[in-house]
Amino acid sequence: MQRQRSYLMIIFLVFFLFACANEVQTDEESEIQNTEIIEEVFYPEGLYEEDGKNIYWNGNIVEKADPKTFQGILDPNDKTPEDINDNDFYFFKDENALYMSSGPFGGNATLGRYAMESTDNLVLPKGMLLYLKYVIEGNSVYYLSDKGIAVKIPDADLETFEEIDGDGYVRDKNHIYFCGKTLKEADVKTFSKLGERSSVYRDKENAYYHGRIIEEADSKTFQTIRNRHGGICYYKDKNYVYWSVQPVPKKGPTVVTVEGADPETFECVNTSHEYDGKDKDYFYKNGKIKIFVPEPEDELVNLNS
Repeated sequence: MQRQRSYLMIIFLVFFLFACANEVQTDEESEIQNTEIIEEVFYPEGLYEEDGKNIYWNGNIVEKADPKTFQGILDPNDKTPEDINDNDFYFFKDENALYMSSGPFGGNATLGRYAMESTDNLVLPKGMLLYLKYVIEGNSVYYLSDKGIAVKIPDADLETFEEIDGDGYVRDKNHIYFCGKTLKEADVKTFSKLGERSSVYRDKENAYYHGRIIEEADSKTFQTIRNRHGGICYYKDKNYVYWSVQPVPKKGPTVVTVEGADPETFECVNTSHEYDGKDKDYFYKNGKIKIFVPEPEDELVNLNS
């Protein structure tokens, strides 16, 4: 009986060692595969070259790049070579900076440089955070600014840092962020999207459009005004009607009040190319009064003639 137990122990030990060996082999294979992916992406396709003095990408010198420490970084959303496609962005780093392409390799794509104090513990987050230009270094979150600097976000909580609904807003347990800026007035607990297809967010105190507070807006009654196809043509609250203005230099997109509009009776006009809204008194186009709403016996009066 004792001999039988000894045989069983030996068999168990052999199976245990075999399993451990397979586990180690799997880890080694995984590491080799990741190396092969990086080599396949960055080297045979000639995504960058170096001559000992300079780094070249897309045929151009990468300014200030350090050829001794320059290396490719695999997009964390690509797990295998099959995930890599012509629409991918590309990422690199050296000891002084992170580099991110403006688009796929080839064509007019350029390589943006973002200076960092250190890249030793640089992590590219998965999902949309990366393409919203947020990266992680050590225990800190950085935003890749338009000035070519990775700006540290003060007090960002790494564990709860996440994107909100695809409009550029990010939050953690303490704050709301937009394009790397902390929206100090925003209330994290009540901050939410106004509705499907809308770019407006609101909390208990304010309404926001592209990271800016909509002046004079009443957040509790703020709502979209939709046409019959479901598209948004205007916004309104208990006091005003609002029109979203396209981006202008240095100001970006914004929302303004529509002068003279009555929020109680305002609605979208679905059939006319000349007008896109109306209330009890006027027709409107692009946020401006166009003509009086006529009584049956009156003629239309064009206010802009």
